[in-house]
Amino acid sequence: MKSRGKNLDTAYQQAIDYTHGLKQHQLPKYILVSDFENFRLYDLEEDKHIEFKLKDLVNNFNHFGSILDYQKKVYTTQDPANIKAAELMGGPTVMGKRNSVTYGEGMKGMGVDIFIDLRGKSYSITSELAIDANGNGVIVCQGGRFGGLSFYIKEGKPAFSYNYLGMEFTEIIATEALKPGNYKLVYEFKSDGGLGKGGLGTITVNNKKVAEKRIDKTQPGIFSVDDLADIGVDDGTYVADYGKSSKFNGKIEYVTIERK
Repeated sequence: MKSRGKNLDTAYQQAIDYTHGLKQHQLPKYILVSDFENFRLYDLEEDKHIEFKLKDLVNNFNHFGSILDYQKKVYTTQDPANIKAAELMGGPTVMGKRNSVTYGEGMKGMGVDIFIDLRGKSYSITSELAIDANGNGVIVCQGGRFGGLSFYIKEGKPAFSYNYLGMEFTEIIATEALKPGNYKLVYEFKSDGGLGKGGLGTITVNNKKVAEKRIDKTQPGIFSVDDLADIGVDDGTYVADYGKSSKFNGKIEYVTIERK
């Protein structure tokens, strides 16, 4: 990555220089250079590249198949018996076809095979918790500094942050701090529908709306392979600014996440 306005040709040449001395099987398939405003993706195997601006990233994520952890699929009409057989041959997953999962305080380092996939979906996060004086800390988070989401309490105020690629941050936060006590907090995201799309985020406390704001866009790919999902703390690089500590200083009874 280069500072905004810097020459991408120079950045590309520097990246190429780094590959000198690598063996053939170690060479990358792609090189991506950016000044945080413009993106240029080189396909070294096919000797071509594409270029686009940050505002058009959501319309170009299909070019990032290897980076975003998805593959293009071709669907054809199949006999139901063949489809069932193929499903049985596939490897087991922890999540399976669940649309609702409940997590407990202290669970952390949960990868994409354990934490529910929220990409391109409407969903809700519900938690019953006890807040102390000066309540602060994470209820649930996924990802880190370069992309993620977090539902948390900041200086007593319920808040939700969406971090888009570490470059754009949307914070939804209540105007008033909660007094010490027991509460039911819900964050609900109503998606526009589809990978990369935005939507409306709403926070309620004991069924009363306390904050609402639109999130313009979401990441179509996974946030990270090493900054994972945590309950009660942000154990990696921080998704958001939590103040003195990311560790929740009250008591979390449960966190339930449901895809709509």
